[in-house]
Parts: sequence; C-alpha cells; structure tokens
Amino acid sequence: MKKKLKENEITILALHLGYGGVEKYISSLCKMLEKHYKINIISTYKLSDKPAFNFSDNINISYLIDDKPNKEEFKLAIKNKNIKDIFNEGLKSIKILYLKRIKNIKIIQNINSKYIITTRYFHNNLVSRYANTDIIKIATEHNYHNNDNKYIKKLIKSLNNYDYLVTVSNTLKEFYENKVPSFDIESPYYRWRKQWAVGELENVLKTTMIAQSNGLYLISYTSSWTDDFAAVSAGQSIVTKNKTTGTYN
Repeated sequence: MKKKLKENEITILALHLGYGGVEKYISSLCKMLEKHYKINIISTYKLSDKPAFNFSDNINISYLIDDKPNKEEFKLAIKNKNIKDIFNEGLKSIKILYLKRIKNIKIIQNINSKYIITTRYFHNNLVSRYANTDIIKIATEHNYHNNDNKYIKKLIKSLNNYDYLVTVSNTLKEFYENKVPSFDIESPYYRWRKQWAVGELENVLKTTMIAQSNGLYLISYTSSWTDDFAAVSAGQSIVTKNKTTGTYN
C-alpha cells in the first residue's frame, strides 16, 4: 500500500554538500522555497562536519554514508605499487560503492514527499526505478555535455518515469527540450513562487551570488502562471514567460 504523500514537502537528493556549483545551487534553491515548503536534503556522502554553503535551521539535512569516496587514495596506491594499500583501498572502494547504491535505494523507497528534486543522473536512475510513482519527480541538469554522446545518452536514459527536466541555462534548455519527453517549461518547479519585497530580494541575491566587475548581478528568473516571478538560481540571463531577457542591477 502506497504511503500518503506530504503535499508541502520537498526532498532533494544530493551526492554531497561540499564546495561545488550544484551544492551552491541547492543552498540558493532552499532559500527561495523554505518559507513555503518543508525541505529535506538527503546527502549520500558527508565530506565535513557542516555543509560548505549556508542552510537555515529549517532545512532537514541527513547523510547516508559518514565517509567519502577514496578514488584518489586508490589511484595513489596503484601509482606507488603498494600492494597492501591497493588491497585495503580497493576493499574500501567496493564497500563505499555498495553502500552508495543500497542506502540510496532504501531511502528513496521510503520517501513520501510530494516532490523529489535530483541533481545527478545516478539519483535520476534510482528515483526512476524505486520512488513512489505518485511523487512528482524533477531532475535538474547543471553540466554542459561538451557533445559527449555517452553522457547525453546516460542522462536521457536516466529520465524514464520522470515528470520534468529543468536545466540551469538557456543553452542546455535549447539542447534538451526536443530530446527529452519530460522537458516542460511549465513544470511545478516554475510554479513555485514568492512575493518579494525589494530589500528582501536584494539581500538574497547579494548573499548567494557574486557581483561581476561592473557591479551587476546576473540571475535567472522564471515566470509563474501569473505575473509573479521567482528567482531560482544563478545563471546567464533573466528569462521570462515571453522569453525576454535583461539584467538585475
């Protein structure tokens, strides 16, 4: 029997919460949505005692593995031809990869949030197979593909059973919108909106984005179904419902 979904709850699946563009994006997204939704972040790895970017106390953060991948240590052991280290790091690597998959599957099967947001095709694949079919599944794509057909095919394949794909740049949007059936500019992701006071908006922008040399901030806007706007991430332009662009000063 399926669990009843929590209508005003979002679960975000992250690989880790260390330094990186995806992780900064997650932090910014939470700032935009936390007043209107309960947000859970499930991070596979715990790289440090606290996240690299700021999250308020309203955000529920949990970790699946109290460790991190040992890829570099394993490579170093091979380079040094240290048999003992190769054996030990090899076993550790196998264990971490096994736990990564098994623990994510288990937690995904038990998610009962109305929305799941993923940021990696590893999570896309597992959510596609194991999540409650009634959950609205939203994949976000942050990486430029560099015309790597292998990567592009993996990403598209990972989106089976997904409701929406949301890209973080117009270039990616234009590339994927005719390749992925789930691509939809009118997704629930774009309907999340907030009434912004001028001072509040400026504070959010200046604490989550870096000013350019000319003092301007480049941000991405997406229109909701009304005339409201919601800032969702750092980007290259302001995109509105009628596809006009501009800059925020």
